[in-house]
Order: sequence, then structure tokens, then C-alpha cells
Amino acid sequence: MVGTDVELASLSRFLAILAIGKSGLALIVDDQGRVMAHPRKPLVSKDGGGELRLLRVDDIGDPVVSRAFDRYRVEGHGRHDFEMAGRRYISSTSSLNQLLPHDWSILMIVPEDDFVGFVAENVRDTLGMGLAVIALAGGLAGLVVRQGLRADQEAISILERQAQLDAQGEAFGMLAAQSTLFEDSGTNGLALVTEAVARSSRVRRASLWQLAPAGDALVCLDSFDQQTEGHTDGATLDRSEHPGLLEWLQSENAVGDVASSDDARLVSLYRNYLAPLGCQALLSVPLKVDGRVTGVLWLEDGRRSEWPNQVQRFARAIANLMAIRQAASATAGAVVAMPPAGKAKAHDSEVAPRTEAPVQELNIDARLGARRTAAFAATLPDGAHPVRADDVQRIDQLAFVSLRFSDALALARSADDRSGESTIARLLAQIDAAASQHGVAYLKFLTDRVVAAADPSADVDHATVCLAEFALAAQAACERLFAEQHAPSAFHLGMDLGPATGSLIDREESSFNLWGEAARMAYAMADSAPPGTIHTTESVYEALHDRYLFQLRGHHYLEDVGEFSTYLLGGRL
Repeated sequence: MVGTDVELASLSRFLAILAIGKSGLALIVDDQGRVMAHPRKPLVSKDGGGELRLLRVDDIGDPVVSRAFDRYRVEGHGRHDFEMAGRRYISSTSSLNQLLPHDWSILMIVPEDDFVGFVAENVRDTLGMGLAVIALAGGLAGLVVRQGLRADQEAISILERQAQLDAQGEAFGMLAAQSTLFEDSGTNGLALVTEAVARSSRVRRASLWQLAPAGDALVCLDSFDQQTEGHTDGATLDRSEHPGLLEWLQSENAVGDVASSDDARLVSLYRNYLAPLGCQALLSVPLKVDGRVTGVLWLEDGRRSEWPNQVQRFARAIANLMAIRQAASATAGAVVAMPPAGKAKAHDSEVAPRTEAPVQELNIDARLGARRTAAFAATLPDGAHPVRADDVQRIDQLAFVSLRFSDALALARSADDRSGESTIARLLAQIDAAASQHGVAYLKFLTDRVVAAADPSADVDHATVCLAEFALAAQAACERLFAEQHAPSAFHLGMDLGPATGSLIDREESSFNLWGEAARMAYAMADSAPPGTIHTTESVYEALHDRYLFQLRGHHYLEDVGEFSTYLLGGRL
């Protein structure tokens, strides 16, 4: 029979209210491992036979308490620290035999982090607060810097706008001081206008165009390029090469980046006029007299998503001023001088020479054609003499055009949804029609390339002009078909004028073959041409520069001849 003294229960209640750290535990045990007092466990339990007995340490089921009691039994009274499951514990065992006539001991167990955990928490809290303060200070500093930079940018923008306004005001004052601006019906005074507009608006180029009397072409009266500091005039944009352009001029909407525009009417203008000279953005302001569009003012620049309102207002003011000039000239019975087709205004003796910018001299070797002919003749079997055969002859000067396609998939697509005709079939039909229209006698289709040559028996100058017209017509046809497919202009044109060899290959059908240096150079020009452009040699430029608009592209080296310049053919003058 086991009994429990009421005082033991009182000891258990005392231990329950005793706070040892956050989760510490204190109990009273004897040397045999019996629990005399416990804050949460009953002191009496039944054994396997149903007999009542005192609670033992092993009956508690707490491995920490068992470990602490085992350390006491081995090491005796005192402090015993140990680690279990990655956590450190502090245990202390003290004897009560001085207070009670029994071999009882008080066992206290507490996790170590109950005493030092608050230190780590304080460190974490302090570190977190410190980082928060640093982040807040950094954010405030960044905000102050950003506000400062924004203020600086706004100040710079205000200064730039003020400078631009001052430049535009000076431009208006300068134009107002030119008494000959409204008296001169020619184009002498227009050079001052385009130069003032380009400089005050800070754009690459400014140009004034006039609609031809027949309404089928746009003629450049004057264009000023800030990069080259030069003026040009006489360029012509025909309706046949730029379908839809003249209708588009009726619109007064400003245009930003023409290269990314989805307006099909701007494709040919960008490929033939803007891109070769490095411009992508265009601001177009029509000149109207009595409600009818008679011309246009263009501001051309690099990449721009939109035009500032200030620049648009200034351009419209200049356009209105030029429209008043045209109306005054018409009232006085004056007709603005227009260059005849195929002739540049730069050669008009009535135009006073410009002194605003130095004229750039082109380094053209007049002996280039003779040197190329001699170099080619040296490769023939009989040196510089013609080949001795009735059906083979050497040709000193012959124009060649090479058209190369670089997108086979685009050519294989259907030209439209109604007919099963492929793009290449329609394109070759249009190229063949252009060859017939311009009198091209030699036209071959070879895999991804079209080769055309002038008539060897025709006058060289006339035949070269015919072939240049054919190249422009082929370029326009390719641009239209690629634009209809919303595909990039995956074609390249090359043109050369040089020595060649001709051979009669079928006497009955009178068919012949042409090859030689000029054909090889036309191939090379096409292979190195930017997409959608006509790349020519210096020989072509020398023969056609008074009839067509060219842009210097680079230089090419030819063995036994040396280095010469290459050009991009832009259009007619």
C-alpha cells in the first residue's frame, strides 16, 4: 500500500508556479529515480500488475529529463550541461538532505537559449532596424539625387528650348531682312530658308519641294544638309516610282520614324530618298496656295519617335511664309524656275554661285575607264587586241545591271489571295516589261539573280541611261511587291560600266552571251549593296552624275586598276 503525503502535492503546486526561464522545469527526485514532486505530472501511477506505485523518471517520457537524471547519477550533484537534438540545455541538481530527512534532490532543467536567446533576438532586431534605417537613408538620398537630376534635365531642356526659340527668332528676323526673298522668283533666296530652318530646328536636312505643273512629280527647289554643309536641288520624285506619295502630301499629320511606319505610301520614299542619306525621321508640312497643295517643306533627321510641337509650329510658319512667296510670284506673273527633266539645276548659268559653304571636290579619275579597259584587254588571249573570231568581240564600254534576291521564301509566296501566281513570277514579268520599255536588249534570269546589259551596238551614253532607267524601274517593282507582303526589301542591285566580251552562241536564233569585267563588277556591287538600293561604280557615276542623284558609299579595289569610289543611285535630277 502506497500513500502520498499532502505536503508532496503542495511541493508539486509550488514547482508549477516556479518560473525557470521560458520553458524550464524543476522536479524533486530521490536516488532510486522516484519522482517526489512534479509541476505537471501525477505522482502515483499503476504498474503492469495494476499495483499503485510512485512515478519514476522513466515514466515521464521526456528524454531531456532522463538525460539530466542520468548525468546526475553518474556525476553527482552540481551543474551538468548537455546537448540534445541540436539544442543545448543547462541542468542543475542540488541535495535537500539538509532540509528533509530523506535522500531527495531538486533537479532543474532549462534550455540555454532561454537565457541568451533574447540577446540574439535583440541583435537581429537591432540589425534589422539598422538595415531599415540604411535603406531608408539610401532611398531618400536616391530620391534627392533623382530630383536633382530631373531638375538639371529640366533646366537643360528649358535652356535648349530657349536656345531653339532664339535661333528660330533669329531665323525669322534674318528672313524678314532679306528683301529679295519675295522679289526673287527663282531659287536663290531659298538656300537661305532651308539653311536657316535646318540650323534653328537642329535637324540633319531641310528641303523645299514644288509640285510639277502636271502634278505627276515633286521637284526639289533646294535642300540643305548640315552634315555636309552643302546645298542641292533639282532632284525629282516621280509618281511612277513613288505611287501614293503625292496623295500622302495632302495630309498635314507629322511623321516620326518613317522606317517603322506602316504606311505603304512611305516605303519607296524611305528606301530611295531618306535611307541612302542616313535619315529615318521626316516632318512634312504642305505649302498651300488658295487651298491647293503646291509644294512641301520637309525636315529630315535621324531616328525620332515624334516631332516636338515647337518644331512643328515653326515648320508650319515657314511653310506659310513660302506659300505667300509662291502666291506673290504667281500674282506677279512670275513662274518659279524648274529644271528640265534629266538636267541638274546646278549647271544653270542664271543661278548665282553660292558662297555659304565650300564646295566639296570629288576625287574622280578621268582615266579610270581607259585603265580598266587596258587591264581587261591584257587578260585576253591576244593582249590588247580584239579576239580574232567572227562571233567573239571585245567591248570597251558596256553597262551591266545585276539584281540579286536574298529571301527565297518571300519570292515563293503567292502574290495575292485571288490568283495562284507566285511573287517571283509576277516580279519577273514586271522586270521583263521594264526591260522592253527601256530598250534593254540583254536580260537573263539565273537562280536568284537577274542580269541585264545594254545593247553593245548602241551609243554608250544612251545605252547607259536606258539601263539606269531599267534599274530604277526594277527597284520600284521590287519595293511594291515586298511592301504588299509587309516583308523587308530583300533585294540588292549593282551596276557597272566597263569592258566586256560578247559571243554569238546561236546564229540561227541570233542569240548571244555577254560576260567580262563589267558583269563581274556588277555582281560585286549587288552583293555589297544595302537592301533595296542600287550600288554603282565610279564609272557609272562619271557617266550619269549630271542626270541622276548619287550618294558616296565607299571605295573598292580592283587588281591592276587600283582603288575607286562606289556610289548609291538615288533617283533622277
